[in-house]
Amino acid sequence: MNKVTRVKLDMAARVRDFIRAHPTEASEEGIALTRLEELLTRGDELALQQRAGVLAVRTSTLKRQALRHRLEGNLNHRAFLAAVRGMLAKAETFKDLLIAKGMSPSLLEDLQQAVAELGDTLEASRGGRRDHVGASAELRAIGQELVEATDILDGLVRYRFGEDTELMAAWNSARNVFGPVKRRGQVTPAGGEPGAGGEVASAA
Repeated sequence: MNKVTRVKLDMAARVRDFIRAHPTEASEEGIALTRLEELLTRGDELALQQRAGVLAVRTSTLKRQALRHRLEGNLNHRAFLAAVRGMLAKAETFKDLLIAKGMSPSLLEDLQQAVAELGDTLEASRGGRRDHVGASAELRAIGQELVEATDILDGLVRYRFGEDTELMAAWNSARNVFGPVKRRGQVTPAGGEPGAGGEVASAA
């Protein structure tokens, strides 16, 4: 997951927690919060899918490297696989003669198993890439939807708590995506909130 999407998900989680901590009977806020929670749940699912896809590609790549070393091939994966399958087919035709010449009876079976496993790693890599690319694209879209959902909640929160300085500071902190924006010479306090007159980068 790229950094921009990650910080949007983190921001949305903080916004969700703020709204949950300050519930209201307003139906508009409830609808917006429900949508935000749905997007966060889907985002978590996609993050898992993305990581699983990356892991599948890495695992199959390592296994493929080991199999290629075992089969001692230098062609690209597809060409190598086709070449070995062709050689195995011919070797199977002359199996009895090759065994008579000293070939181990189990050699062809071992090689066929290795070739089958190599084919499996190629398919696993393709599947892993599909999962990773698909999840990444949907995560970017969800990140934008989370920003839009947060903007809706922002209007509702400002209507409810606009006169409450303390709660609005907490809300601005929750909506802050990239960290407090400091003016030149401004020092951010240890608590992480900007000083008087400071600004925060909102999700907008």
